Amino acid sequence: PEPTVLPQVLACMGSKPIGKPSPMVFSNSSGGAHVACYRKVQEGFLYPLAEGLLFFKPPMLLKLHEIASMSTTAGGARFLELSVEMEDGTKHEFSNIDKGEVNGLQGYAQYVAKAHKTRAKVEAAAAAAEASGAGAGG
Repeated sequence: PEPTVLPQVLACMGSKPIGKPSPMVFSNSSGGAHVACYRKVQEGFLYPLAEGLLFFKPPMLLKLHEIASMSTTAGGARFLELSVEMEDGTKHEFSNIDKGEVNGLQGYAQYVAKAHKTRAKVEAAAAAAEASGAGAGG
């Protein structure tokens, strides 16, 4: 399918819908929602979404809340590599990404970091509320 149609197709397949690509989350150098890349020997498209990183061919979703870190490194004169480490220590490498996509991917990495900080604050507030509620009733 056309790369811009893919998230809508996958939304129908999963138990939890995957949202449409948003330029507020990621935009490539041409204003699109994906980057062409390789994962091992598989050529495909990587969609940085609010829910996480979606690679297609074969489909794989790296859930946002499970991503521990992301980094880009030079992969030659014209390309870069994206390394994604998950909370459980698993690493995923995406290669042959055009160097023109570095700003968009770094912006997405900042989006991921901000989402983690927000989630940590919400969890801390919930834990504090639970602790104060337990102390009052206990």
